[in-house]
Amino acid sequence: MRLLLFSLIICASISTSIADTTHIFGQILDLPTNSDAPFAIVVARNLLKGTYQVRREVRTDGAFVLPLKLENAQDVFLKVGEVTVSLLLEPGDSLALKWKYSPDPAQSPIIQFAGDHAERNKHFAKMMRQHWRDIDFGSAHGMHMGAQYKELDFREFLQYRMKKKQEQVELLQTYLRENSIGDSLLLKWIDYFTTFQPTNDLLLYPIFHAQVNNMRVQDLLLDTSYYMLLHEISLQDRDAIICSKFLTLLYRDVPMYLRMNSGKRPDYKDLVDADGMVATHFNYMAEAATGLARDVALTKFLLGMMELKESISSQVPPLMEKYYNVVKDRAFIKAVMRKYEFRYDEESVIKPRQYLNVLDLKDGRDSLLPDLVKRFANKVIYIDLWATWCGPCLKEMDYYSKLIEKYKDQDLVFVFLAAHSPENLWRKRVNDLKLTGNHYLLDESQYYGLEDYFDLHGFPQHVIINRKGDIVESRGPTIYDSEHNLNPNLLSTLNELLEK
Repeated sequence: MRLLLFSLIICASISTSIADTTHIFGQILDLPTNSDAPFAIVVARNLLKGTYQVRREVRTDGAFVLPLKLENAQDVFLKVGEVTVSLLLEPGDSLALKWKYSPDPAQSPIIQFAGDHAERNKHFAKMMRQHWRDIDFGSAHGMHMGAQYKELDFREFLQYRMKKKQEQVELLQTYLRENSIGDSLLLKWIDYFTTFQPTNDLLLYPIFHAQVNNMRVQDLLLDTSYYMLLHEISLQDRDAIICSKFLTLLYRDVPMYLRMNSGKRPDYKDLVDADGMVATHFNYMAEAATGLARDVALTKFLLGMMELKESISSQVPPLMEKYYNVVKDRAFIKAVMRKYEFRYDEESVIKPRQYLNVLDLKDGRDSLLPDLVKRFANKVIYIDLWATWCGPCLKEMDYYSKLIEKYKDQDLVFVFLAAHSPENLWRKRVNDLKLTGNHYLLDESQYYGLEDYFDLHGFPQHVIINRKGDIVESRGPTIYDSEHNLNPNLLSTLNELLEK
Protein backbone atom coordinates (compact mmCIF):
# COMPACT_ATOMS: atom_id res chain seq x y z
CA MET A 1 0.00 0.00 0.00
CA ARG A 2 2.80 2.38 0.88
CA LEU A 3 4.67 1.60 -2.32
CA LEU A 4 1.47 2.20 -4.27
CA LEU A 5 0.99 5.56 -2.56
CA PHE A 6 4.56 6.57 -3.38
CA SER A 7 3.97 5.57 -7.02
CA LEU A 8 0.86 7.72 -7.07
CA ILE A 9 2.90 10.68 -5.83
CA ILE A 10 5.32 10.21 -8.72
CA CYS A 11 2.43 10.05 -11.18
CA ALA A 12 1.02 13.23 -9.67
CA SER A 13 4.41 14.91 -10.03
CA ILE A 14 4.52 14.06 -13.71
CA SER A 15 0.94 15.05 -14.47
CA THR A 16 0.72 18.27 -12.45
CA SER A 17 4.21 19.71 -12.85
CA ILE A 18 4.46 22.95 -14.78
CA ALA A 19 7.52 23.36 -16.98
CA ASP A 20 8.96 26.36 -15.16
CA THR A 21 7.92 25.28 -11.66
CA THR A 22 9.90 22.95 -9.42
CA HIS A 23 7.87 20.59 -7.23
CA ILE A 24 8.83 18.64 -4.13
CA PHE A 25 6.36 15.85 -3.40
CA GLY A 26 6.64 14.23 0.02
CA GLN A 27 5.23 11.29 1.91
CA ILE A 28 5.92 11.01 5.65
CA LEU A 29 5.25 7.54 7.04
CA ASP A 30 3.95 6.80 10.54
CA LEU A 31 2.94 10.40 11.18
CA PRO A 32 1.49 10.59 14.75
CA THR A 33 -2.25 11.13 14.74
CA ASN A 34 -2.38 12.49 18.29
CA SER A 35 -0.26 15.59 17.60
CA ASP A 36 -0.48 18.69 15.47
CA ALA A 37 0.45 18.11 11.84
CA PRO A 38 3.95 19.42 11.08
CA PHE A 39 4.64 21.93 8.36
CA ALA A 40 6.82 21.21 5.34
CA ILE A 41 9.09 24.19 4.72
CA VAL A 42 11.59 24.65 1.92
CA VAL A 43 14.16 27.46 1.96
CA ALA A 44 15.33 28.68 -1.45
CA ARG A 45 16.98 31.78 -2.92
CA ASN A 46 16.48 34.46 -5.53
CA LEU A 47 19.06 37.08 -6.51
CA LEU A 48 16.62 39.95 -5.90
CA LYS A 49 14.50 38.51 -3.09
CA GLY A 50 17.36 36.88 -1.23
CA THR A 51 16.33 33.90 0.90
CA TYR A 52 12.64 33.01 0.96
CA GLN A 53 10.43 30.18 2.23
CA VAL A 54 7.57 28.14 0.85
CA ARG A 55 5.48 26.60 3.63
CA ARG A 56 2.72 23.99 3.39
CA GLU A 57 0.93 21.95 6.04
CA VAL A 58 1.49 18.19 5.91
CA ARG A 59 -1.82 16.39 5.39
CA THR A 60 -3.06 13.84 7.89
CA ASP A 61 -1.99 11.04 5.53
CA GLY A 62 1.58 12.43 5.59
CA ALA A 63 1.56 13.86 2.06
CA PHE A 64 2.65 17.37 1.05
CA VAL A 65 3.50 19.29 -2.11
CA LEU A 66 5.87 22.27 -2.25
CA PRO A 67 5.92 24.33 -5.49
CA LEU A 68 8.98 26.50 -6.16
CA LYS A 69 9.86 29.06 -8.80
CA LEU A 70 13.60 28.60 -9.21
CA GLU A 71 15.64 30.91 -11.43
CA ASN A 72 18.76 28.75 -11.16
CA ALA A 73 19.85 25.33 -10.00
CA GLN A 74 20.54 25.58 -6.27
CA ASP A 75 20.80 23.79 -2.95
CA VAL A 76 17.59 24.11 -0.94
CA PHE A 77 16.78 23.05 2.60
CA LEU A 78 13.63 21.04 3.22
CA LYS A 79 12.42 20.88 6.81
CA VAL A 80 9.56 18.70 8.03
CA GLY A 81 9.00 18.84 11.77
CA GLU A 82 12.50 18.86 13.24
CA VAL A 83 14.19 16.99 10.39
CA THR A 84 16.12 18.93 7.72
CA VAL A 85 17.08 17.47 4.34
CA SER A 86 19.40 19.17 1.84
CA LEU A 87 18.48 18.92 -1.84
CA LEU A 88 20.11 20.06 -5.07
CA LEU A 89 17.37 21.06 -7.51
CA GLU A 90 17.06 22.49 -11.00
CA PRO A 91 14.23 24.64 -12.45
CA GLY A 92 11.36 22.42 -13.54
CA ASP A 93 12.40 19.39 -11.45
CA SER A 94 9.74 17.14 -9.93
CA LEU A 95 11.24 15.21 -7.03
CA ALA A 96 9.44 12.85 -4.67
CA LEU A 97 10.67 11.79 -1.22
CA LYS A 98 9.41 9.28 1.30
CA TRP A 99 10.69 8.69 4.82
CA LYS A 100 9.61 7.55 8.23
CA TYR A 101 8.66 10.35 10.61
CA SER A 102 10.90 11.06 13.60
CA PRO A 103 10.66 13.99 16.02
CA ASP A 104 14.38 13.61 16.79
CA PRO A 105 16.45 15.99 14.60
CA ALA A 106 19.63 14.03 15.44
CA GLN A 107 18.28 10.87 13.84
CA SER A 108 19.14 10.60 10.15
CA PRO A 109 16.03 9.69 8.15
CA ILE A 110 16.28 6.86 5.61
CA ILE A 111 14.86 8.54 2.54
CA GLN A 112 13.66 7.04 -0.73
CA PHE A 113 13.92 9.31 -3.76
CA ALA A 114 12.13 9.19 -7.10
CA GLY A 115 11.61 11.55 -10.00
CA ASP A 116 14.02 14.04 -11.55
CA HIS A 117 17.65 13.70 -10.42
CA ALA A 118 16.69 11.25 -7.69
CA GLU A 119 20.14 9.64 -7.61
CA ARG A 120 21.89 12.99 -7.28
CA ASN A 121 19.66 14.05 -4.40
CA LYS A 122 20.04 10.72 -2.63
CA HIS A 123 23.78 11.27 -2.46
CA PHE A 124 23.59 15.00 -1.82
CA ALA A 125 21.25 14.56 1.16
CA LYS A 126 23.38 11.73 2.56
CA MET A 127 26.61 13.64 2.02
CA MET A 128 25.28 16.71 3.80
CA ARG A 129 23.87 14.70 6.72
CA GLN A 130 27.06 12.68 7.03
CA HIS A 131 29.50 15.56 6.94
CA TRP A 132 27.46 18.41 8.43
CA ARG A 133 28.34 17.27 11.94
CA ASP A 134 32.04 17.48 11.15
CA ILE A 135 33.64 20.25 13.22
CA ASP A 136 35.50 21.70 10.22
CA PHE A 137 32.57 21.41 7.85
CA GLY A 138 29.11 21.80 9.23
CA SER A 139 26.97 22.69 12.21
CA ALA A 140 29.85 22.99 14.69
CA HIS A 141 31.87 24.99 12.18
CA GLY A 142 30.82 28.44 13.45
CA MET A 143 31.76 27.76 17.08
CA HIS A 144 35.08 26.25 16.04
CA MET A 145 35.90 29.26 13.86
CA GLY A 146 35.01 31.55 16.77
CA ALA A 147 37.89 30.20 18.81
CA GLN A 148 40.28 30.77 15.91
CA TYR A 149 38.97 34.32 15.39
CA LYS A 150 40.03 35.13 18.94
CA GLU A 151 43.46 33.55 19.07
CA LEU A 152 44.99 34.15 15.63
CA ASP A 153 45.99 37.33 13.86
CA PHE A 154 44.66 37.71 10.36
CA ARG A 155 47.62 36.23 8.46
CA GLU A 156 47.68 33.23 10.79
CA PHE A 157 43.94 32.82 10.40
CA LEU A 158 44.21 33.07 6.60
CA GLN A 159 46.83 30.31 6.55
CA TYR A 160 44.80 28.16 8.94
CA ARG A 161 41.57 28.58 6.95
CA MET A 162 43.18 27.72 3.62
CA LYS A 163 44.55 24.51 5.16
CA LYS A 164 41.06 23.61 6.39
CA LYS A 165 39.67 24.33 2.94
CA GLN A 166 41.95 21.70 1.45
CA GLU A 167 40.80 19.23 4.08
CA GLN A 168 37.18 19.97 3.21
CA VAL A 169 37.84 19.37 -0.48
CA GLU A 170 39.53 16.05 0.24
CA LEU A 171 36.69 14.99 2.55
CA LEU A 172 34.03 15.65 -0.12
CA GLN A 173 36.08 14.14 -2.94
CA THR A 174 36.56 10.99 -0.88
CA TYR A 175 32.79 10.64 -0.57
CA LEU A 176 32.33 11.07 -4.32
CA ARG A 177 35.09 8.61 -5.10
CA GLU A 178 33.81 5.94 -2.69
CA ASN A 179 30.31 6.22 -4.18
CA SER A 180 31.44 6.48 -7.83
CA ILE A 181 29.67 9.81 -8.33
CA GLY A 182 30.43 11.95 -11.39
CA ASP A 183 27.38 14.24 -11.46
CA SER A 184 28.57 17.52 -13.03
CA LEU A 185 26.16 19.76 -11.08
CA LEU A 186 27.16 18.18 -7.78
CA LEU A 187 30.84 18.65 -8.63
CA LYS A 188 30.15 22.31 -9.48
CA TRP A 189 28.35 22.79 -6.14
CA ILE A 190 31.34 21.37 -4.23
CA ASP A 191 33.67 23.73 -6.08
CA TYR A 192 31.52 26.76 -5.17
CA PHE A 193 30.98 25.65 -1.57
CA THR A 194 34.67 25.12 -0.86
CA THR A 195 35.34 28.58 -2.30
CA PHE A 196 32.62 30.59 -0.59
CA GLN A 197 32.52 29.08 2.90
CA PRO A 198 36.18 30.02 3.58
CA THR A 199 35.48 33.46 2.10
CA ASN A 200 32.57 33.90 4.52
CA ASP A 201 34.88 33.04 7.39
CA LEU A 202 37.61 35.43 6.22
CA LEU A 203 35.23 38.35 5.80
CA LEU A 204 33.78 37.77 9.27
CA TYR A 205 37.20 37.59 10.92
CA PRO A 206 37.60 41.33 11.78
CA ILE A 207 34.11 41.50 13.28
CA PHE A 208 34.61 38.67 15.76
CA HIS A 209 38.30 39.26 16.40
CA ALA A 210 37.57 42.88 17.32
CA GLN A 211 34.67 41.92 19.60
CA VAL A 212 36.56 39.35 21.68
CA ASN A 213 39.73 41.46 21.92
CA ASN A 214 38.09 44.86 22.59
CA MET A 215 39.44 46.36 19.40
CA ARG A 216 38.02 48.69 16.76
CA VAL A 217 37.05 46.93 13.55
CA GLN A 218 38.50 49.81 11.52
CA ASP A 219 41.94 49.13 12.99
CA LEU A 220 41.89 45.58 11.68
CA LEU A 221 40.85 46.71 8.21
CA LEU A 222 44.17 48.46 7.79
CA ASP A 223 45.65 45.06 6.97
CA THR A 224 46.12 45.20 3.19
CA SER A 225 45.73 41.44 2.84
CA TYR A 226 42.16 41.85 4.06
CA TYR A 227 41.41 44.56 1.53
CA MET A 228 42.60 42.26 -1.24
CA LEU A 229 39.99 39.64 -0.39
CA LEU A 230 37.11 41.12 -2.35
CA HIS A 231 39.25 41.31 -5.47
CA GLU A 232 40.01 37.60 -5.18
CA ILE A 233 36.36 36.57 -4.80
CA SER A 234 34.59 35.67 -8.03
CA LEU A 235 31.18 37.29 -7.59
CA GLN A 236 30.44 37.62 -11.28
CA ASP A 237 29.02 34.17 -11.95
CA ARG A 238 25.22 33.96 -11.61
CA ASP A 239 25.44 30.17 -11.61
CA ALA A 240 27.15 30.42 -8.21
CA ILE A 241 23.70 30.86 -6.66
CA ILE A 242 23.68 27.06 -6.78
CA CYS A 243 25.51 27.37 -3.44
CA SER A 244 23.77 29.06 -0.50
CA LYS A 245 27.10 30.44 0.73
CA PHE A 246 27.28 32.62 -2.37
CA LEU A 247 24.10 34.48 -1.46
CA THR A 248 25.38 34.89 2.09
CA LEU A 249 28.31 36.77 0.61
CA LEU A 250 26.13 38.96 -1.59
CA TYR A 251 23.53 39.82 1.03
CA ARG A 252 25.41 39.79 4.32
CA ASP A 253 29.19 39.82 4.11
CA VAL A 254 29.82 42.17 1.18
CA PRO A 255 27.39 44.84 2.49
CA MET A 256 29.05 44.42 5.90
CA TYR A 257 32.43 44.94 4.26
CA LEU A 258 31.15 48.09 2.53
CA ARG A 259 29.68 49.38 5.79
CA MET A 260 32.91 48.87 7.70
CA ASN A 261 35.00 50.61 5.08
CA SER A 262 32.68 53.53 4.40
CA GLY A 263 31.56 54.14 7.96
CA LYS A 264 28.00 54.41 6.64
CA ARG A 265 25.14 52.01 7.26
CA PRO A 266 23.72 50.48 4.06
CA ASP A 267 20.19 50.84 5.35
CA TYR A 268 17.92 53.20 3.45
CA LYS A 269 15.64 53.70 6.46
CA ASP A 270 18.52 55.20 8.43
CA LEU A 271 19.67 57.37 5.54
CA VAL A 272 16.49 58.87 4.18
CA ASP A 273 16.42 61.85 6.53
CA ALA A 274 20.14 62.55 6.43
CA ASP A 275 20.91 65.45 4.12
CA GLY A 276 23.03 64.22 1.22
CA MET A 277 23.77 60.89 2.90
CA VAL A 278 21.64 58.80 0.56
CA ALA A 279 23.50 59.84 -2.59
CA THR A 280 26.86 59.66 -0.80
CA HIS A 281 26.31 56.11 0.33
CA PHE A 282 24.81 55.03 -3.00
CA ASN A 283 27.81 56.43 -4.88
CA TYR A 284 30.20 54.71 -2.48
CA MET A 285 28.58 51.32 -3.09
CA ALA A 286 28.67 51.91 -6.84
CA GLU A 287 32.40 52.63 -6.74
CA ALA A 288 33.63 50.29 -3.97
CA ALA A 289 31.95 47.06 -5.09
CA THR A 290 32.17 45.41 -8.50
CA GLY A 291 30.16 43.09 -10.70
CA LEU A 292 27.21 41.16 -9.34
CA ALA A 293 27.92 42.18 -5.74
CA ARG A 294 27.62 45.84 -6.69
CA ASP A 295 24.51 45.28 -8.83
CA VAL A 296 22.69 43.40 -6.07
CA ALA A 297 23.62 45.98 -3.43
CA LEU A 298 22.48 48.92 -5.57
CA THR A 299 19.29 47.21 -6.72
CA LYS A 300 18.25 46.23 -3.20
CA PHE A 301 19.07 49.72 -1.92
CA LEU A 302 17.04 51.46 -4.63
CA LEU A 303 14.05 49.14 -4.30
CA GLY A 304 14.12 49.81 -0.56
CA MET A 305 14.22 53.57 -1.13
CA MET A 306 11.10 53.32 -3.26
CA GLU A 307 9.21 51.76 -0.37
CA LEU A 308 9.44 55.13 1.36
CA LYS A 309 6.80 57.56 0.11
CA GLU A 310 8.70 60.73 1.00
CA SER A 311 11.69 59.66 -1.07
CA ILE A 312 10.02 59.10 -4.40
CA SER A 313 9.86 62.69 -5.68
CA SER A 314 13.30 64.04 -4.84
CA GLN A 315 15.81 61.37 -3.85
CA VAL A 316 15.12 58.47 -6.20
CA PRO A 317 15.43 59.98 -9.74
CA PRO A 318 19.08 61.08 -9.31
CA LEU A 319 19.92 57.63 -7.94
CA MET A 320 18.19 55.96 -10.87
CA GLU A 321 20.31 57.91 -13.31
CA LYS A 322 23.51 56.68 -11.63
CA TYR A 323 22.06 53.19 -11.31
CA TYR A 324 21.21 52.94 -14.97
CA ASN A 325 24.68 54.03 -16.00
CA VAL A 326 26.36 51.48 -13.71
CA VAL A 327 24.14 48.40 -13.69
CA LYS A 328 23.73 46.56 -16.99
CA ASP A 329 21.81 43.49 -15.82
CA ARG A 330 18.45 43.59 -17.62
CA ALA A 331 16.55 41.67 -14.94
CA PHE A 332 17.68 44.11 -12.24
CA ILE A 333 16.96 47.17 -14.39
CA LYS A 334 13.47 45.88 -15.19
CA ALA A 335 12.72 45.29 -11.51
CA VAL A 336 13.77 48.83 -10.60
CA MET A 337 11.98 50.49 -13.51
CA ARG A 338 8.75 48.60 -12.86
CA LYS A 339 8.84 49.56 -9.20
CA TYR A 340 9.49 53.19 -10.06
CA GLU A 341 6.66 53.21 -12.59
CA PHE A 342 4.25 51.58 -10.14
CA ARG A 343 5.05 54.08 -7.40
CA TYR A 344 4.74 57.07 -9.68
CA ASP A 345 1.45 55.89 -11.12
CA GLU A 346 0.26 55.16 -7.59
CA GLU A 347 0.57 58.87 -6.82
CA SER A 348 -0.87 60.04 -10.15
CA VAL A 349 -4.46 61.03 -10.89
CA ILE A 350 -4.19 59.49 -14.37
CA LYS A 351 -5.42 55.89 -14.29
CA PRO A 352 -4.84 53.30 -15.56
CA ARG A 353 -1.26 53.20 -16.85
CA GLN A 354 -1.08 52.49 -20.55
CA TYR A 355 1.93 52.42 -22.83
CA LEU A 356 1.61 54.18 -26.18
CA ASN A 357 2.77 51.63 -28.72
CA VAL A 358 2.54 54.24 -31.44
CA LEU A 359 5.26 52.62 -33.52
CA ASP A 360 3.35 49.32 -33.49
CA LEU A 361 6.53 47.28 -33.10
CA LYS A 362 6.68 43.55 -32.53
CA ASP A 363 10.46 43.57 -32.53
CA GLY A 364 12.19 46.92 -32.16
CA ARG A 365 15.41 45.61 -33.69
CA ASP A 366 13.78 44.49 -36.93
CA SER A 367 11.01 46.99 -37.52
CA LEU A 368 11.78 50.35 -35.91
CA LEU A 369 14.31 51.59 -38.44
CA PRO A 370 12.29 50.56 -41.54
CA ASP A 371 9.19 52.10 -39.97
CA LEU A 372 10.88 55.44 -39.31
CA VAL A 373 12.52 55.52 -42.74
CA LYS A 374 9.16 54.82 -44.35
CA ARG A 375 7.39 57.49 -42.31
CA PHE A 376 10.03 60.13 -43.00
CA ALA A 377 11.12 59.15 -46.50
CA ASN A 378 13.97 61.16 -48.02
CA LYS A 379 14.56 63.07 -44.81
CA VAL A 380 17.44 63.17 -42.34
CA ILE A 381 16.27 61.71 -39.04
CA TYR A 382 17.70 62.77 -35.69
CA ILE A 383 16.75 60.42 -32.83
CA ASP A 384 17.10 61.32 -29.17
CA LEU A 385 16.82 58.40 -26.73
CA TRP A 386 16.01 59.69 -23.26
CA ALA A 387 14.27 58.98 -19.95
CA THR A 388 12.12 61.17 -17.74
CA TRP A 389 14.42 60.69 -14.73
CA CYS A 390 17.65 61.38 -16.63
CA GLY A 391 19.19 64.71 -15.54
CA PRO A 392 21.49 65.19 -18.57
CA CYS A 393 18.55 64.36 -20.86
CA LEU A 394 16.41 67.11 -19.35
CA LYS A 395 19.30 69.57 -19.48
CA GLU A 396 19.70 68.91 -23.21
CA MET A 397 16.02 69.58 -23.79
CA ASP A 398 16.64 73.25 -23.03
CA TYR A 399 18.71 73.50 -26.23
CA TYR A 400 16.38 71.63 -28.56
CA SER A 401 14.10 74.59 -29.22
CA LYS A 402 17.07 76.45 -30.75
CA LEU A 403 18.11 73.42 -32.81
CA ILE A 404 14.58 72.76 -34.06
CA GLU A 405 14.09 76.43 -34.92
CA LYS A 406 17.38 76.47 -36.86
CA TYR A 407 16.30 73.60 -39.13
CA LYS A 408 12.53 74.18 -39.21
CA ASP A 409 12.37 74.69 -43.00
CA GLN A 410 14.69 71.83 -43.93
CA ASP A 411 14.31 68.09 -44.45
CA LEU A 412 15.32 67.23 -40.91
CA VAL A 413 12.94 65.52 -38.48
CA PHE A 414 13.42 65.15 -34.76
CA VAL A 415 12.28 61.90 -33.12
CA PHE A 416 12.26 61.65 -29.32
CA LEU A 417 12.14 58.07 -28.02
CA ALA A 418 11.57 57.84 -24.27
CA ALA A 419 12.16 54.55 -22.45
CA HIS A 420 12.08 53.16 -18.91
CA SER A 421 9.67 55.94 -17.97
CA PRO A 422 6.14 56.05 -16.50
CA GLU A 423 3.63 57.21 -19.08
CA ASN A 424 2.13 59.85 -16.78
CA LEU A 425 5.50 61.42 -16.08
CA TRP A 426 6.43 61.19 -19.76
CA ARG A 427 3.24 63.04 -20.78
CA LYS A 428 3.92 65.73 -18.19
CA ARG A 429 7.55 66.19 -19.27
CA VAL A 430 6.64 66.46 -22.97
CA ASN A 431 3.88 68.95 -22.18
CA ASP A 432 6.16 71.05 -19.95
CA LEU A 433 8.99 71.08 -22.50
CA LYS A 434 6.67 72.31 -25.28
CA LEU A 435 8.94 70.82 -27.94
CA THR A 436 7.74 70.19 -31.45
CA GLY A 437 8.84 66.96 -33.04
CA ASN A 438 7.78 63.33 -32.88
CA HIS A 439 7.47 62.01 -29.34
CA TYR A 440 7.13 58.28 -28.69
CA LEU A 441 7.20 56.15 -25.56
CA LEU A 442 8.79 52.69 -25.92
CA ASP A 443 7.93 49.70 -23.79
CA GLU A 444 10.56 47.31 -22.43
CA SER A 445 10.55 44.87 -25.35
CA GLN A 446 10.86 47.70 -27.87
CA TYR A 447 13.74 49.31 -26.01
CA TYR A 448 15.70 46.09 -25.52
CA GLY A 449 15.10 45.24 -29.16
CA LEU A 450 17.01 48.41 -30.02
CA GLU A 451 19.76 48.07 -27.42
CA ASP A 452 22.21 46.06 -29.52
CA TYR A 453 21.07 47.46 -32.85
CA PHE A 454 21.79 51.06 -31.89
CA ASP A 455 24.68 50.18 -29.54
CA LEU A 456 22.83 51.76 -26.63
CA HIS A 457 24.89 52.48 -23.51
CA GLY A 458 22.63 54.73 -21.45
CA PHE A 459 20.84 58.05 -21.67
CA PRO A 460 20.90 60.37 -23.43
CA GLN A 461 21.99 58.88 -26.75
CA HIS A 462 21.66 60.32 -30.22
CA VAL A 463 21.23 58.42 -33.48
CA ILE A 464 21.44 60.09 -36.90
CA ILE A 465 19.99 58.48 -40.05
CA ASN A 466 20.63 59.80 -43.57
CA ARG A 467 18.12 60.18 -46.40
CA LYS A 468 18.78 56.62 -47.61
CA GLY A 469 17.87 55.15 -44.23
CA ASP A 470 21.44 54.32 -43.20
CA ILE A 471 22.65 54.86 -39.63
CA VAL A 472 25.36 57.50 -39.86
CA GLU A 473 25.87 57.95 -36.10
CA SER A 474 24.69 55.56 -33.37
CA ARG A 475 26.38 57.61 -30.64
CA GLY A 476 26.09 61.06 -32.10
CA PRO A 477 27.54 64.30 -30.63
CA THR A 478 25.81 66.14 -27.80
CA ILE A 479 23.49 69.07 -28.45
CA TYR A 480 25.65 71.69 -26.74
CA ASP A 481 29.38 72.24 -26.33
CA SER A 482 31.50 73.26 -23.34
CA GLU A 483 30.50 76.90 -23.90
CA HIS A 484 26.80 75.94 -23.73
CA ASN A 485 26.25 76.80 -27.37
CA LEU A 486 24.86 74.48 -30.02
CA ASN A 487 27.58 71.93 -30.71
CA PRO A 488 29.40 72.89 -33.95
CA ASN A 489 30.31 69.23 -34.58
CA LEU A 490 26.64 68.30 -34.56
CA LEU A 491 25.71 71.21 -36.81
CA SER A 492 28.44 70.27 -39.26
CA THR A 493 27.22 66.66 -39.44
CA LEU A 494 23.59 67.68 -39.99
CA ASN A 495 24.47 70.29 -42.62
CA GLU A 496 26.58 67.81 -44.54
CA LEU A 497 23.80 65.24 -44.58
CA LEU A 498 21.17 67.78 -45.65
CA GLU A 499 23.30 68.83 -48.63
CA LYS A 500 23.42 65.28 -50.01
